[in-house]
Amino acid sequence: MAMKILASMDIEPVQAFLRVRSLGNAFIISGVHGDGVSYVGAGPTKRISGREARTTIKDSSGGSSEVSMDPLEYISEELNNIRIDSTLPFPFIGGAVGFISYAASAFESHSEFGIYDNVYAYDHNIKKGFLISVSTNGEMDEVINARLSDGAADELPCPLRSLSSQVSSNTTKEEYIDSVNKALELIRDGEIYQVNLTQSLTAKLEGDPFSLFLELSRNTPSRFTSFIETEELKIICNSPERLFKVSSGWVETEPIKGTRPRGNDKVTDEFFMKELMESEKERAEHVMITDLERNDIGKISRTGTVHVKDFMRIESYPALHHMVSTVRGLLRDGLSTPLALKEFLPGGSVTGTPKIRATEVIKELENFERGIYTGGIGWMGYGGGAELTMAIRTAVIKDDVMTLGVGSGIVIDSDPAQEYEETLLKANDFLTALGVN
Repeated sequence: MAMKILASMDIEPVQAFLRVRSLGNAFIISGVHGDGVSYVGAGPTKRISGREARTTIKDSSGGSSEVSMDPLEYISEELNNIRIDSTLPFPFIGGAVGFISYAASAFESHSEFGIYDNVYAYDHNIKKGFLISVSTNGEMDEVINARLSDGAADELPCPLRSLSSQVSSNTTKEEYIDSVNKALELIRDGEIYQVNLTQSLTAKLEGDPFSLFLELSRNTPSRFTSFIETEELKIICNSPERLFKVSSGWVETEPIKGTRPRGNDKVTDEFFMKELMESEKERAEHVMITDLERNDIGKISRTGTVHVKDFMRIESYPALHHMVSTVRGLLRDGLSTPLALKEFLPGGSVTGTPKIRATEVIKELENFERGIYTGGIGWMGYGGGAELTMAIRTAVIKDDVMTLGVGSGIVIDSDPAQEYEETLLKANDFLTALGVN
């Protein structure tokens, strides 16, 4: 199928999102601090959701059906139905956009993706956007083109605010510290070497969640920032971590292990960065997770192609310094991107090592279902590429209640009280934006 560029425009991504939002199931994926290209879409041709071996498909006319198939398997077939016979102008020109939740195995995960045949791609380097279509539905092409071309002023949403001066947690500080101590016992007994323990914060909100996305984008933007609306949920992602990328046959992940706050001045900031680089604890934890991710990437890659790039580099964001590595390999012949994702999940940086036992410990010590938090958010395209973000620094809003997961990696020399404080540090951006911090 030929890809069509229907129009080129000067409309920035936020305005594009506001103009197409009413078509339903809208998304904006920001590339300002990533690869320089942002994507906007709405009005998917299908909605695909489910878990294990049961998938529900809803079409744009309101019809619904079920198949006995894993959602990622169905998406794999859906994406393979369209073969693009032209060079791609951008990594994503249409396909699946959505999320997959955290679970100990991909068979337990809940997925929800829309299939979008019209995408607005905005190149921040040249400050120009392009409406791209792989659709045979000329009517939808015209609808989206008309929405984007509408010169009417687009009002920004009303500010989002918390209805309380505080947020609540599913656990107390004492309970979290107790869980850390239990994890340390398992580490000393040799059952695990590292495990990620989390808590879930909640707050009652009033207003439009998109305004929180805008606030984060302005004041504390991260590398992977997105806003996705489904029929039930609003998802705001401000994550620094790449979970899963496929490009030109290469598959990669970029685990983060190691965190320090930013300083208030240059001297303090450089002190925290140096402290992170020289921390034996952080370096040991990072090595363990990088080795784990080598194994995970190895499962879906050609033999002998897996390698680590830019090992233990420091990436700095408005609120935090992180230690990051890139693990990559050539995708195994005949393995589609959605099925590779299914084999790869869950991400090692939010589970621990060894992974299977770490996921069991998480289930034993955490008293809540993580849901989308620590799963993946992003796109898988018709051209075979993919970009999914690790769903950390991610808020999920349902029925005006925001849920925000935060966690910390536990190793043998962890201090339980410090690990608890690290979880709260990772919530700072959202809580400050809501005025409750």
